[in-house]
Formats: sequence, structure tokens, C-alpha cells
Amino acid sequence: MSKHTPTPWKMNIDGNIILPDGQVIKLVHCTYANAEFIIRACNSQPDLLAALEQIQNHPVTCIGPSRQEITDNCDACSMSTIAKAAVTKAGGE
Repeated sequence: MSKHTPTPWKMNIDGNIILPDGQVIKLVHCTYANAEFIIRACNSQPDLLAALEQIQNHPVTCIGPSRQEITDNCDACSMSTIAKAAVTKAGGE
């Protein structure tokens, strides 16, 4: 997979994306709010991916009310599965 354009991305008053090297990307038919959303998503992607990878790789032992280990259907196990799917979709390891 090729590398994406480095972050942080910024936006000028016209709603265009400004890259770290000063290059301007003009967004056509894009609202100011959507441009802001694109920039926030791109700038936060590395941190979000790192957090999901930590959740995915954290060993989970779920203990139920009876103090016995639960292996299925606990919130932590579900979150680990969701995190793994999100990391895979985002192109992480």
C-alpha cells in the first residue's frame, strides 16, 4: 500500500485543503462542514488506529458476577473484536 499525503492538513477560508508542503487541494462541490470533517478524519487517523490496535492487542479476561471466567459475550471481548475489524478496514496490522 502506498503512503498517504503527510498530515496535518489544514483548511483555508475558501474551504480548500492546505497540505504541509503548502500545496492547495481545491474541493469541488464540497461544503465547508464536509471539508472540515475530511481534515479532522485525516489528521486523527494515526491516533485512532493506534488506539484501536492497543485495544485489539490487549489481553482480555472477563470475569462474570459469579467470579467465573467468561469466554464469550462480554463487552471487552466484543470491543476487541470490533477494534480488530476496524483496524483491518483502516489498513493497519
